[in-house]
Amino acid sequence: MSLSIRTLLAKVLTFLHEWGGGGGGGDELML
Repeated sequence: MSLSIRTLLAKVLTFLHEWGGGGGGGDELML
């Protein structure tokens, strides 16, 4: 179960990084 959570967190972090780099700064807070 730990691996699943860590993988999920990694995906979320990557998603936020891509969004933060391409969009503004407050968009991430809306998720």
